[in-house]
Amino acid sequence: MANKKISELVELITPSSSDLLPIVSGAETKKITVGNLIGDKYVRTTRFAIIGSGTSGTITIPANSEVVLDDFGGTVDAVVSQVASSLPTTIPAKTGLAIVATTFNGSGAWSLSSTPDSYPIAIIYRVRQKLLDFDSTASNIWGVSNNEQITKADIGLSLVENIAPLDMPVSTAQNLNSIVNAIIFG
Repeated sequence: MANKKISELVELITPSSSDLLPIVSGAETKKITVGNLIGDKYVRTTRFAIIGSGTSGTITIPANSEVVLDDFGGTVDAVVSQVASSLPTTIPAKTGLAIVATTFNGSGAWSLSSTPDSYPIAIIYRVRQKLLDFDSTASNIWGVSNNEQITKADIGLSLVENIAPLDMPVSTAQNLNSIVNAIIFG
């Protein structure tokens, strides 16, 4: 992997907070742990829960996260939609002609304003969690276009070049060491 750029790596890995990252700036290389780099950064995602029946209940919120309330305009904490192919749609769930609303709290407890015409329905809500705890493979994240996009700058990497380790500049000391080793060991 030493000859690949970060953007070329396709193998899914989950970095440990103690993993070291080399940060190269000119001739200087510093090492920083993943935890120090992104430990205090957060991501906010739109999540959903599929509900098969009932007008109240509790959704299990992702570990180490908090529900973002009042995030759908005004005092709306979550929205209720119809479901197609086991995923939420942008079509509101209805009772007759009336849109089904929900009350939703930070613990995941929800209550519908009325019984929908049909089930299943989806309750769509937002959470905020530390980037280290974020699982991008979770099946209940709704729509890439609805997720906040994370940039290099968001996690403190704006000055880091996307270059392969073999293409990184070496210091004079490293270069001298390579020459000496080549002379001594052939």
